[in-house]
Amino acid sequence: MLESLGTLATTCDDDNLVLKIVGVATLINDMEQTKMEAIDDHRLCELESLVQNLCTNGNNVESEISSLHSKALESYNAFVRWGRLEDLEQAIASLQKLNSLTPDGHPNKPGGLSNLGNALHKRFERFGEMADLEDAISSSRLAVSLTPDEDPNKPVCLQTSEIALLATLQPTWRAG
Repeated sequence: MLESLGTLATTCDDDNLVLKIVGVATLINDMEQTKMEAIDDHRLCELESLVQNLCTNGNNVESEISSLHSKALESYNAFVRWGRLEDLEQAIASLQKLNSLTPDGHPNKPGGLSNLGNALHKRFERFGEMADLEDAISSSRLAVSLTPDEDPNKPVCLQTSEIALLATLQPTWRAG
């Protein structure tokens, strides 16, 4: 059983799930060593099945994150190329879902937030809705805070945040 858990831990992509698997394996090992509680084979099989399901679900989330990232970039690039609002809306929706699924410690989280900030800023430029600008600033600030100082992408996150902040200083009226 412990070997099976070890195999599952090495094939699982999610660090949090790996920690849970290691915790279960440690608990089983301690229980077997101290003989405090007898573990029957049926219970061990249930535990193994549970851990397997955790890994499978974790890998599915990672796959969905990757798919949403691709979809968001494709939609945003289509918006840049053709200027269609529906492409921008699709990019924003995909990025919002992507960021809700991506844990804060994930290496792609800051980039997703920065991209969302860019997309929201583009929508603000098109329609002038302050809520879009406020959300762009919020996403960009979070991207900056989640990006380690030594990360080579930190300047990009800072620039995105700065652009959104500068937009708040532009007058909203037009001389006529």
